Amino acid sequence: MNPFGLSQPTRLLARLQTRAALSRALNRLRSPRRIVLSIIGLILGIIWVGQAVAGILLRESAAPEKLRLWIPLSLACYTIWNIVKIAFRKPETPFAWTPAEEELLLAAPISRMDLIRFRLAATVRAALLKSAIFSVVMIPDLNFLPFGFLGMMAGLLIIDLIRMSLEVATWGMKKRELWLLRIACAAALLVIGGSAIIWTLGRYNAGNIESMALIGFLKNLLEYGISMSQTEVGKILLFPFRTIADFILADRLKWSMPVCFAGVFGLAWGLIRSDKFFHWRKKQLERSDLPLRRLQSAKQQEQDATIRSRKKPAHLGGLGSLGWRQLLGAKTYRSQLLFAMTIPLILSCVPALSGATGLMMVMNVTGGLAFYSFLLLPSSMPFDMRRDLKRVTVLKSLPISPLRLVLGQITAPFILTTAFQIFALVVTMVISPYHFAYFFIAMSLLLPFNLFVFGLENLLIMWYPYRLNQEGIQVFIRSILSFTAKGLFFAVAAAAILIWAYAAKSLGELWLPGAPHVGLSILFSVGGFLGLLGLAAVIIALLARSFERFDPSCDLAGLD
Repeated sequence: MNPFGLSQPTRLLARLQTRAALSRALNRLRSPRRIVLSIIGLILGIIWVGQAVAGILLRESAAPEKLRLWIPLSLACYTIWNIVKIAFRKPETPFAWTPAEEELLLAAPISRMDLIRFRLAATVRAALLKSAIFSVVMIPDLNFLPFGFLGMMAGLLIIDLIRMSLEVATWGMKKRELWLLRIACAAALLVIGGSAIIWTLGRYNAGNIESMALIGFLKNLLEYGISMSQTEVGKILLFPFRTIADFILADRLKWSMPVCFAGVFGLAWGLIRSDKFFHWRKKQLERSDLPLRRLQSAKQQEQDATIRSRKKPAHLGGLGSLGWRQLLGAKTYRSQLLFAMTIPLILSCVPALSGATGLMMVMNVTGGLAFYSFLLLPSSMPFDMRRDLKRVTVLKSLPISPLRLVLGQITAPFILTTAFQIFALVVTMVISPYHFAYFFIAMSLLLPFNLFVFGLENLLIMWYPYRLNQEGIQVFIRSILSFTAKGLFFAVAAAAILIWAYAAKSLGELWLPGAPHVGLSILFSVGGFLGLLGLAAVIIALLARSFERFDPSCDLAGLD
Protein backbone atom coordinates (compact mmCIF):
# COMPACT_ATOMS: atom_id res chain seq x y z
CA MET A 1 0.00 0.00 0.00
CA ASN A 2 1.42 3.35 -1.03
CA PRO A 3 -0.97 6.18 -0.02
CA PHE A 4 1.30 9.00 -1.17
CA GLY A 5 2.13 7.58 -4.59
CA LEU A 6 5.87 7.52 -3.84
CA SER A 7 8.15 5.85 -6.30
CA GLN A 8 10.52 3.05 -5.33
CA PRO A 9 13.64 5.29 -5.11
CA THR A 10 11.99 7.68 -2.66
CA ARG A 11 10.66 4.83 -0.53
CA LEU A 12 14.11 3.28 -0.50
CA LEU A 13 15.65 6.61 0.54
CA ALA A 14 13.17 6.95 3.41
CA ARG A 15 14.07 3.48 4.69
CA LEU A 16 17.81 4.13 4.37
CA GLN A 17 17.49 7.43 6.24
CA THR A 18 15.66 5.71 9.09
CA ARG A 19 18.24 2.91 9.30
CA ALA A 20 21.16 5.37 9.15
CA ALA A 21 19.66 7.55 11.90
CA LEU A 22 19.10 4.49 14.11
CA SER A 23 22.62 3.23 13.47
CA ARG A 24 24.09 6.65 14.29
CA ALA A 25 22.11 6.80 17.54
CA LEU A 26 23.32 3.33 18.59
CA ASN A 27 26.94 4.10 17.71
CA ARG A 28 26.85 7.17 19.93
CA LEU A 29 26.14 5.02 22.96
CA ARG A 30 29.71 3.73 22.75
CA SER A 31 31.01 7.05 24.09
CA PRO A 32 30.69 7.56 27.87
CA ARG A 33 30.09 11.29 27.43
CA ARG A 34 27.26 10.68 25.01
CA ILE A 35 25.79 8.05 27.29
CA VAL A 36 25.58 10.70 29.99
CA LEU A 37 23.99 13.18 27.59
CA SER A 38 21.53 10.55 26.40
CA ILE A 39 20.58 9.80 30.00
CA ILE A 40 20.08 13.51 30.68
CA GLY A 41 17.93 13.81 27.57
CA LEU A 42 15.94 10.74 28.65
CA ILE A 43 15.45 12.22 32.12
CA LEU A 44 14.25 15.51 30.65
CA GLY A 45 11.89 13.61 28.37
CA ILE A 46 10.53 11.65 31.33
CA ILE A 47 10.08 14.91 33.26
CA TRP A 48 8.18 16.45 30.37
CA VAL A 49 6.02 13.35 29.90
CA GLY A 50 5.48 13.11 33.67
CA GLN A 51 4.33 16.71 33.81
CA ALA A 52 1.94 16.06 30.95
CA VAL A 53 0.57 12.91 32.63
CA ALA A 54 0.22 14.71 35.96
CA GLY A 55 -1.59 17.52 34.21
CA ILE A 56 -3.93 15.04 32.58
CA LEU A 57 -4.69 13.08 35.75
CA LEU A 58 -4.86 15.90 38.28
CA ARG A 59 -6.36 18.86 36.48
CA GLU A 60 -10.01 19.53 35.85
CA SER A 61 -11.36 19.73 32.34
CA ALA A 62 -11.30 23.19 30.81
CA ALA A 63 -14.50 25.02 30.01
CA PRO A 64 -15.60 24.46 26.39
CA GLU A 65 -16.03 28.21 25.93
CA LYS A 66 -12.37 28.82 26.80
CA LEU A 67 -11.19 26.06 24.49
CA ARG A 68 -13.27 27.45 21.63
CA LEU A 69 -11.54 30.76 22.27
CA TRP A 70 -7.93 29.67 22.84
CA ILE A 71 -7.58 26.97 20.18
CA PRO A 72 -8.45 29.30 17.27
CA LEU A 73 -6.25 32.06 18.70
CA SER A 74 -3.30 29.69 19.08
CA LEU A 75 -3.66 28.32 15.55
CA ALA A 76 -4.05 31.85 14.16
CA CYS A 77 -0.93 33.12 15.96
CA TYR A 78 1.06 30.13 14.68
CA THR A 79 -0.12 30.82 11.13
CA ILE A 80 0.68 34.53 11.37
CA TRP A 81 4.13 33.71 12.70
CA ASN A 82 4.78 31.45 9.71
CA ILE A 83 3.58 34.11 7.26
CA VAL A 84 5.76 36.84 8.76
CA LYS A 85 8.78 34.57 9.05
CA ILE A 86 8.55 33.52 5.41
CA ALA A 87 8.06 37.12 4.27
CA PHE A 88 11.24 38.26 6.00
CA ARG A 89 13.23 35.07 5.36
CA LYS A 90 12.99 34.16 1.70
CA PRO A 91 13.63 30.43 1.25
CA GLU A 92 16.54 29.47 -0.98
CA THR A 93 14.53 26.55 -2.38
CA PRO A 94 10.76 25.99 -2.46
CA PHE A 95 11.13 22.98 -0.15
CA ALA A 96 13.70 22.23 2.53
CA TRP A 97 15.91 19.33 1.47
CA THR A 98 18.63 17.57 3.41
CA PRO A 99 22.08 17.20 1.81
CA ALA A 100 21.39 13.49 1.26
CA GLU A 101 18.07 14.28 -0.41
CA GLU A 102 19.71 16.91 -2.61
CA GLU A 103 22.31 14.40 -3.79
CA LEU A 104 19.94 11.49 -4.30
CA LEU A 105 16.54 12.99 -5.10
CA LEU A 106 17.22 16.25 -6.92
CA ALA A 107 19.89 14.69 -9.11
CA ALA A 108 17.89 11.53 -9.86
CA PRO A 109 15.39 11.10 -12.72
CA ILE A 110 12.43 11.66 -10.39
CA SER A 111 9.46 13.78 -11.37
CA ARG A 112 8.67 17.06 -9.63
CA MET A 113 5.34 15.62 -8.52
CA ASP A 114 7.04 12.74 -6.75
CA LEU A 115 9.33 15.15 -4.90
CA ILE A 116 6.31 17.06 -3.62
CA ARG A 117 4.66 13.81 -2.52
CA PHE A 118 7.82 12.87 -0.64
CA ARG A 119 7.77 16.17 1.22
CA LEU A 120 4.05 15.86 1.95
CA ALA A 121 4.62 12.39 3.37
CA ALA A 122 7.21 13.78 5.80
CA THR A 123 4.77 16.53 6.80
CA VAL A 124 2.01 14.01 7.47
CA ARG A 125 4.32 11.89 9.64
CA ALA A 126 5.20 14.91 11.78
CA ALA A 127 1.52 15.91 12.05
CA LEU A 128 0.61 12.40 13.20
CA LEU A 129 2.99 12.58 16.18
CA LYS A 130 2.00 16.14 17.14
CA SER A 131 -1.70 15.30 16.93
CA ALA A 132 -1.22 12.15 19.02
CA ILE A 133 0.56 14.13 21.75
CA PHE A 134 -2.10 16.84 21.67
CA SER A 135 -4.97 14.36 21.90
CA VAL A 136 -3.36 12.54 24.84
CA VAL A 137 -2.66 15.77 26.73
CA MET A 138 -6.21 17.02 26.09
CA ILE A 139 -7.99 13.82 27.13
CA PRO A 140 -10.00 15.53 29.93
CA ASP A 141 -11.09 18.30 27.56
CA LEU A 142 -12.05 16.37 24.42
CA ASN A 143 -15.57 15.11 23.97
CA PHE A 144 -14.48 12.31 21.62
CA LEU A 145 -10.78 11.41 21.39
CA PRO A 146 -10.69 10.34 17.69
CA PHE A 147 -12.33 13.61 16.65
CA GLY A 148 -9.77 15.55 18.66
CA PHE A 149 -6.91 13.66 17.02
CA LEU A 150 -8.27 13.99 13.48
CA GLY A 151 -9.23 17.63 13.98
CA MET A 152 -5.80 18.66 15.25
CA MET A 153 -4.13 16.69 12.49
CA ALA A 154 -6.29 18.45 9.89
CA GLY A 155 -5.48 21.82 11.48
CA LEU A 156 -1.74 21.19 11.52
CA LEU A 157 -1.79 19.98 7.93
CA ILE A 158 -3.72 23.07 6.86
CA ILE A 159 -1.17 25.36 8.54
CA ASP A 160 1.77 23.42 7.10
CA LEU A 161 0.27 23.47 3.62
CA ILE A 162 -0.28 27.22 3.88
CA ARG A 163 3.32 27.63 4.97
CA MET A 164 4.67 25.47 2.15
CA SER A 165 2.52 27.31 -0.42
CA LEU A 166 3.85 30.65 0.84
CA GLU A 167 7.41 29.36 0.66
CA VAL A 168 6.86 28.36 -2.95
CA ALA A 169 5.28 31.75 -3.74
CA THR A 170 8.02 33.84 -2.08
CA TRP A 171 10.67 31.70 -3.76
CA GLY A 172 9.21 32.61 -7.15
CA MET A 173 8.66 36.31 -6.43
CA LYS A 174 10.58 39.21 -7.86
CA LYS A 175 12.55 41.43 -5.51
CA ARG A 176 9.99 44.21 -5.86
CA GLU A 177 7.10 41.88 -5.07
CA LEU A 178 8.96 40.47 -2.08
CA TRP A 179 9.65 43.95 -0.73
CA LEU A 180 6.00 44.89 -1.14
CA LEU A 181 5.04 41.80 0.83
CA ARG A 182 7.51 42.68 3.56
CA ILE A 183 6.27 46.26 3.73
CA ALA A 184 2.67 45.02 4.00
CA CYS A 185 3.59 42.58 6.80
CA ALA A 186 5.63 45.21 8.63
CA ALA A 187 2.80 47.76 8.36
CA ALA A 188 0.24 45.25 9.64
CA LEU A 189 2.47 44.27 12.55
CA LEU A 190 3.16 47.92 13.35
CA VAL A 191 -0.52 48.81 13.40
CA ILE A 192 -1.65 45.76 15.36
CA GLY A 193 1.34 45.65 17.70
CA GLY A 194 1.37 49.39 18.28
CA SER A 195 -2.31 49.54 19.14
CA ALA A 196 -1.94 46.51 21.41
CA ILE A 197 1.03 48.02 23.26
CA ILE A 198 -0.66 51.42 23.63
CA TRP A 199 -3.84 49.75 24.93
CA THR A 200 -1.80 47.57 27.31
CA LEU A 201 0.37 50.40 28.67
CA GLY A 202 -2.78 52.43 29.26
CA ARG A 203 -3.83 49.82 31.82
CA TYR A 204 -0.56 50.01 33.74
CA ASN A 205 -0.36 51.48 37.18
CA ALA A 206 3.08 53.03 37.67
CA GLY A 207 2.87 52.60 41.42
CA ASN A 208 2.05 48.90 41.24
CA ILE A 209 5.17 46.75 41.11
CA GLU A 210 3.25 43.74 39.83
CA SER A 211 1.92 45.70 36.86
CA MET A 212 5.50 46.55 35.82
CA ALA A 213 6.46 42.91 35.41
CA LEU A 214 6.72 41.34 32.00
CA ILE A 215 4.17 38.69 32.96
CA GLY A 216 1.62 41.39 33.70
CA PHE A 217 2.34 43.05 30.38
CA LEU A 218 1.87 39.78 28.49
CA LYS A 219 -1.32 39.08 30.41
CA ASN A 220 -2.77 42.43 29.40
CA LEU A 221 -1.59 41.84 25.84
CA LEU A 222 -3.49 38.54 25.75
CA GLU A 223 -6.59 40.27 27.05
CA TYR A 224 -6.29 42.72 24.17
CA GLY A 225 -6.03 39.85 21.69
CA ILE A 226 -9.12 38.21 23.19
CA SER A 227 -11.10 41.43 22.97
CA MET A 228 -10.06 41.92 19.34
CA SER A 229 -11.11 38.36 18.47
CA GLN A 230 -14.67 39.22 19.52
CA THR A 231 -14.96 42.03 16.97
CA GLU A 232 -16.51 41.48 13.54
CA VAL A 233 -13.13 41.61 11.80
CA GLY A 234 -11.67 39.18 14.32
CA LYS A 235 -14.54 36.75 13.85
CA ILE A 236 -14.06 36.79 10.08
CA LEU A 237 -10.29 36.24 10.33
CA LEU A 238 -10.68 33.46 12.89
CA PHE A 239 -13.50 31.66 11.08
CA PRO A 240 -11.24 28.96 9.50
CA PHE A 241 -9.58 28.29 12.85
CA ARG A 242 -12.93 28.23 14.66
CA THR A 243 -14.00 25.55 12.19
CA ILE A 244 -10.94 23.49 13.13
CA ALA A 245 -11.67 24.01 16.84
CA ASP A 246 -15.27 22.89 16.28
CA PHE A 247 -13.93 19.68 14.69
CA ILE A 248 -11.54 19.08 17.60
CA LEU A 249 -14.19 19.57 20.28
CA ALA A 250 -17.02 17.77 18.46
CA ASP A 251 -18.96 14.95 20.12
CA ARG A 252 -20.77 13.85 16.97
CA LEU A 253 -20.50 14.24 13.20
CA LYS A 254 -20.66 17.89 12.15
CA TRP A 255 -20.31 19.97 8.99
CA SER A 256 -16.87 21.19 10.13
CA MET A 257 -15.31 17.75 9.55
CA PRO A 258 -15.77 17.49 5.75
CA VAL A 259 -14.91 21.20 5.50
CA CYS A 260 -11.54 20.64 7.23
CA PHE A 261 -10.69 17.60 5.12
CA ALA A 262 -11.74 19.47 1.99
CA GLY A 263 -9.43 22.28 3.07
CA VAL A 264 -6.52 19.85 3.43
CA PHE A 265 -7.01 18.31 -0.01
CA GLY A 266 -7.73 21.70 -1.57
CA LEU A 267 -4.55 23.23 -0.16
CA ALA A 268 -2.54 20.17 -1.25
CA TRP A 269 -3.90 20.59 -4.77
CA GLY A 270 -3.17 24.32 -4.60
CA LEU A 271 0.38 23.60 -3.44
CA ILE A 272 0.98 21.36 -6.44
CA ARG A 273 -0.45 23.91 -8.85
CA SER A 274 1.40 26.85 -7.30
CA ASP A 275 4.67 24.92 -7.36
CA LYS A 276 4.17 24.22 -11.04
CA PHE A 277 3.41 27.88 -11.80
CA PHE A 278 6.17 29.45 -9.72
CA HIS A 279 8.70 26.87 -10.90
CA TRP A 280 7.93 27.91 -14.47
CA ARG A 281 7.99 31.59 -13.51
CA LYS A 282 11.35 31.24 -11.76
CA LYS A 283 12.87 29.82 -14.93
CA GLN A 284 11.44 32.69 -16.97
CA LEU A 285 12.83 35.27 -14.53
CA GLU A 286 16.25 33.65 -14.56
CA ARG A 287 16.33 33.66 -18.35
CA SER A 288 15.26 37.30 -18.61
CA ASP A 289 17.71 38.40 -15.90
CA LEU A 290 20.66 36.42 -17.24
CA PRO A 291 22.36 39.33 -19.12
CA LEU A 292 21.83 41.67 -16.18
CA ARG A 293 23.15 39.12 -13.69
CA ARG A 294 26.25 38.58 -15.82
CA LEU A 295 26.91 42.32 -15.83
CA GLN A 296 26.32 42.53 -12.07
CA SER A 297 28.61 39.57 -11.52
CA ALA A 298 31.41 41.28 -13.44
CA LYS A 299 30.92 44.50 -11.50
CA GLN A 300 30.79 42.58 -8.23
CA GLN A 301 34.09 40.87 -9.02
CA GLU A 302 35.68 44.27 -9.66
CA GLN A 303 34.26 45.62 -6.41
CA ASP A 304 35.42 42.56 -4.50
CA ALA A 305 38.91 42.99 -5.87
CA THR A 306 38.89 46.65 -4.82
CA ILE A 307 37.55 45.82 -1.39
CA ARG A 308 40.12 43.09 -0.89
CA SER A 309 42.88 45.52 -1.76
CA ARG A 310 41.59 48.19 0.64
CA LYS A 311 39.81 46.40 3.48
CA LYS A 312 41.24 43.34 5.09
CA PRO A 313 40.00 41.87 8.37
CA ALA A 314 42.42 41.47 11.22
CA HIS A 315 43.92 38.01 10.90
CA LEU A 316 44.47 37.28 14.61
CA GLY A 317 45.79 33.84 13.83
CA GLY A 318 42.76 33.04 11.67
CA LEU A 319 40.19 34.11 14.25
CA GLY A 320 39.46 37.45 12.58
CA SER A 321 39.10 35.95 9.11
CA LEU A 322 36.57 33.37 10.27
CA GLY A 323 34.57 35.96 12.19
CA TRP A 324 34.61 38.35 9.21
CA ARG A 325 33.34 35.59 6.93
CA GLN A 326 30.42 34.83 9.25
CA LEU A 327 29.57 38.54 9.53
CA LEU A 328 29.45 38.80 5.74
CA GLY A 329 27.05 35.85 5.75
CA ALA A 330 24.90 37.57 8.38
CA LYS A 331 24.79 40.69 6.20
CA THR A 332 22.85 38.70 3.59
CA TYR A 333 20.11 38.02 6.15
CA ARG A 334 19.99 41.50 7.67
CA SER A 335 16.25 41.94 7.14
CA GLN A 336 15.49 38.62 8.85
CA LEU A 337 17.80 39.52 11.73
CA LEU A 338 16.12 42.89 12.12
CA PHE A 339 12.73 41.24 12.32
CA ALA A 340 13.98 38.58 14.77
CA MET A 341 15.35 41.26 17.10
CA THR A 342 12.37 43.64 16.99
CA ILE A 343 9.96 41.64 19.17
CA PRO A 344 12.58 40.80 21.88
CA LEU A 345 13.58 44.48 21.86
CA ILE A 346 10.02 45.60 22.54
CA LEU A 347 9.42 42.99 25.23
CA SER A 348 12.76 43.75 26.92
CA CYS A 349 11.92 47.47 27.15
CA VAL A 350 8.57 46.85 28.85
CA PRO A 351 9.87 47.78 32.36
CA ALA A 352 10.95 51.18 31.04
CA LEU A 353 7.66 51.69 29.19
CA SER A 354 5.68 50.92 32.35
CA GLY A 355 7.23 53.82 34.26
CA ALA A 356 9.80 51.93 36.35
CA THR A 357 13.11 53.67 37.12
CA GLY A 358 16.51 53.07 38.67
CA LEU A 359 18.55 49.94 39.19
CA MET A 360 15.53 47.66 39.50
CA MET A 361 14.34 48.70 36.04
CA VAL A 362 17.80 48.10 34.53
CA MET A 363 18.00 44.67 36.14
CA ASN A 364 14.56 43.77 34.78
CA VAL A 365 15.63 44.84 31.30
CA THR A 366 18.91 42.94 31.65
CA GLY A 367 17.06 39.83 32.78
CA GLY A 368 14.73 40.09 29.79
CA LEU A 369 17.68 40.50 27.42
CA ALA A 370 19.41 37.48 28.95
CA PHE A 371 16.22 35.42 28.67
CA TYR A 372 15.65 36.21 24.99
CA SER A 373 19.35 35.91 24.15
CA PHE A 374 19.37 32.45 25.69
CA LEU A 375 16.12 31.04 24.29
CA LEU A 376 15.18 32.90 21.10
CA LEU A 377 18.10 34.69 19.44
CA PRO A 378 20.43 31.68 18.95
CA SER A 379 17.97 30.07 16.52
CA SER A 380 17.92 33.22 14.36
CA MET A 381 21.72 33.64 14.39
CA PRO A 382 23.19 30.35 13.11
CA PHE A 383 26.32 32.08 11.79
CA ASP A 384 28.73 29.73 13.52
CA MET A 385 29.45 25.99 13.60
CA ARG A 386 25.77 25.24 13.01
CA ARG A 387 25.95 26.90 9.59
CA ASP A 388 29.21 25.13 8.67
CA LEU A 389 28.42 21.65 9.90
CA LYS A 390 28.56 20.14 6.42
CA ARG A 391 31.88 21.97 5.85
CA VAL A 392 33.45 20.77 9.08
CA THR A 393 35.97 18.69 7.13
CA VAL A 394 37.25 21.87 5.46
CA LEU A 395 37.42 23.64 8.82
CA LYS A 396 39.43 20.82 10.35
CA SER A 397 41.95 21.08 7.51
CA LEU A 398 42.65 24.79 8.15
CA PRO A 399 46.02 25.62 9.76
CA ILE A 400 44.31 27.19 12.78
CA SER A 401 44.31 25.98 16.36
CA PRO A 402 40.95 24.55 17.53
CA LEU A 403 40.57 27.25 20.19
CA ARG A 404 41.01 30.12 17.74
CA LEU A 405 38.80 28.40 15.19
CA VAL A 406 35.82 28.00 17.54
CA LEU A 407 36.27 31.55 18.84
CA GLY A 408 36.27 32.82 15.27
CA GLN A 409 33.14 30.82 14.48
CA ILE A 410 31.13 32.30 17.36
CA THR A 411 32.41 35.86 16.81
CA ALA A 412 29.55 36.92 14.51
CA PRO A 413 26.59 35.92 16.76
CA PHE A 414 28.47 37.28 19.78
CA ILE A 415 28.93 40.69 18.14
CA LEU A 416 25.36 40.83 16.80
CA THR A 417 23.80 39.87 20.13
CA THR A 418 25.98 42.33 22.03
CA ALA A 419 25.04 45.13 19.61
CA PHE A 420 21.36 44.25 20.06
CA GLN A 421 21.70 44.39 23.86
CA ILE A 422 23.57 47.70 23.79
CA PHE A 423 20.87 49.19 21.57
CA ALA A 424 18.14 47.93 23.91
CA LEU A 425 19.85 49.45 26.95
CA VAL A 426 20.32 52.76 25.12
CA VAL A 427 16.64 52.80 24.13
CA THR A 428 15.75 52.08 27.75
CA MET A 429 17.94 54.97 28.86
CA VAL A 430 16.17 57.31 26.45
CA ILE A 431 12.72 56.20 27.65
CA SER A 432 13.57 56.17 31.36
CA PRO A 433 16.96 57.80 32.17
CA TYR A 434 19.13 56.00 34.71
CA HIS A 435 22.65 56.26 36.13
CA PHE A 436 25.26 55.55 33.45
CA ALA A 437 27.09 53.15 35.79
CA TYR A 438 24.12 50.79 35.59
CA PHE A 439 24.78 50.42 31.87
CA PHE A 440 28.28 49.07 32.53
CA ILE A 441 26.94 46.82 35.28
CA ALA A 442 24.43 45.29 32.85
CA MET A 443 26.99 44.83 30.06
CA SER A 444 29.52 43.28 32.46
CA LEU A 445 26.99 40.51 33.02
CA LEU A 446 25.76 40.21 29.43
CA LEU A 447 29.16 40.03 27.66
CA PRO A 448 30.39 36.78 29.26
CA PHE A 449 26.82 35.50 29.18
CA ASN A 450 26.73 35.90 25.39
CA LEU A 451 30.02 34.05 25.08
CA PHE A 452 28.59 31.24 27.18
CA VAL A 453 25.29 31.07 25.23
CA PHE A 454 26.82 30.65 21.78
CA GLY A 455 29.60 28.45 23.08
CA LEU A 456 26.92 26.16 24.50
CA GLU A 457 24.90 26.17 21.25
CA ASN A 458 27.97 25.14 19.27
CA LEU A 459 29.00 22.59 21.86
CA LEU A 460 25.62 20.89 21.63
CA ILE A 461 25.82 20.64 17.85
CA MET A 462 29.29 19.13 18.15
CA TRP A 463 27.95 16.53 20.56
CA TYR A 464 24.64 15.97 18.78
CA PRO A 465 24.82 17.20 15.16
CA TYR A 466 21.58 18.17 13.43
CA ARG A 467 20.67 19.92 10.21
CA LEU A 468 19.35 23.48 10.25
CA ASN A 469 15.80 24.10 8.98
CA GLN A 470 14.97 20.46 9.59
CA GLU A 471 11.37 19.26 9.57
CA GLY A 472 9.71 16.16 10.93
CA ILE A 473 9.42 14.19 14.14
CA GLN A 474 13.02 14.48 15.29
CA VAL A 475 13.08 18.27 15.27
CA PHE A 476 9.83 18.32 17.26
CA ILE A 477 11.27 16.05 19.97
CA ARG A 478 14.58 17.91 19.96
CA SER A 479 12.80 21.26 20.37
CA ILE A 480 10.86 19.98 23.38
CA LEU A 481 13.98 18.61 25.07
CA SER A 482 16.16 21.63 24.26
CA PHE A 483 13.60 24.15 25.53
CA THR A 484 13.01 22.07 28.64
CA ALA A 485 16.75 21.86 29.30
CA LYS A 486 17.23 25.58 28.64
CA GLY A 487 14.31 26.44 30.90
CA LEU A 488 15.72 24.36 33.74
CA PHE A 489 19.20 25.79 33.24
CA PHE A 490 17.86 29.36 33.15
CA ALA A 491 15.95 28.74 36.39
CA VAL A 492 19.12 27.41 38.07
CA ALA A 493 21.13 30.36 36.77
CA ALA A 494 18.51 32.84 38.01
CA ALA A 495 18.61 31.19 41.44
CA ALA A 496 22.44 31.39 41.47
CA ILE A 497 22.36 35.09 40.55
CA LEU A 498 19.79 35.77 43.26
CA ILE A 499 21.96 33.99 45.84
CA TRP A 500 25.00 35.98 44.73
CA ALA A 501 23.00 39.22 44.97
CA TYR A 502 22.23 38.56 48.62
CA ALA A 503 25.83 37.43 49.24
CA ALA A 504 27.22 40.57 47.55
CA LYS A 505 24.96 42.74 49.69
CA SER A 506 26.13 41.00 52.86
CA LEU A 507 29.80 41.20 51.85
CA GLY A 508 29.43 44.85 50.86
CA GLU A 509 27.90 45.73 54.23
CA LEU A 510 30.71 43.82 55.96
CA TRP A 511 33.67 45.15 53.94
CA LEU A 512 32.31 48.54 52.92
CA PRO A 513 30.07 49.79 55.74
CA GLY A 514 28.03 52.73 54.61
CA ALA A 515 28.92 52.14 50.93
CA PRO A 516 26.62 53.77 48.40
CA HIS A 517 24.13 51.71 46.44
CA VAL A 518 26.22 51.99 43.27
CA GLY A 519 29.26 50.59 45.12
CA LEU A 520 27.33 47.47 46.16
CA SER A 521 26.07 47.12 42.59
CA ILE A 522 29.65 47.26 41.27
CA LEU A 523 30.67 44.54 43.73
CA PHE A 524 27.76 42.40 42.49
CA SER A 525 28.66 43.00 38.82
CA VAL A 526 32.37 42.16 39.37
CA GLY A 527 31.51 38.85 41.01
CA GLY A 528 28.90 38.06 38.36
CA PHE A 529 31.33 38.93 35.58
CA LEU A 530 34.05 36.67 36.98
CA GLY A 531 31.63 33.79 37.55
CA LEU A 532 30.08 33.98 34.09
CA LEU A 533 33.50 34.44 32.48
CA GLY A 534 34.79 31.31 34.19
CA LEU A 535 31.73 29.34 33.06
CA ALA A 536 32.14 30.63 29.50
CA ALA A 537 35.85 29.68 29.53
CA VAL A 538 34.95 26.12 30.51
CA ILE A 539 32.35 25.88 27.72
CA ILE A 540 34.77 27.28 25.11
CA ALA A 541 37.48 24.83 26.20
CA LEU A 542 35.02 21.92 25.90
CA LEU A 543 33.95 23.22 22.48
CA ALA A 544 37.54 23.36 21.22
CA ARG A 545 38.21 19.83 22.48
CA SER A 546 34.95 18.51 20.97
CA PHE A 547 35.77 20.09 17.60
CA GLU A 548 39.23 18.55 17.66
CA ARG A 549 37.78 15.09 18.36
CA PHE A 550 34.86 15.45 15.94
CA ASP A 551 34.94 12.70 13.30
CA PRO A 552 32.84 13.64 10.24
CA SER A 553 32.88 10.09 8.88
CA CYS A 554 31.12 8.81 12.00
CA ASP A 555 29.35 11.78 13.57
CA LEU A 556 27.70 12.96 10.35
CA ALA A 557 26.62 9.51 9.15
CA GLY A 558 22.86 9.33 8.72
CA LEU A 559 22.42 13.02 9.45
CA ASP A 560 18.98 13.98 8.14
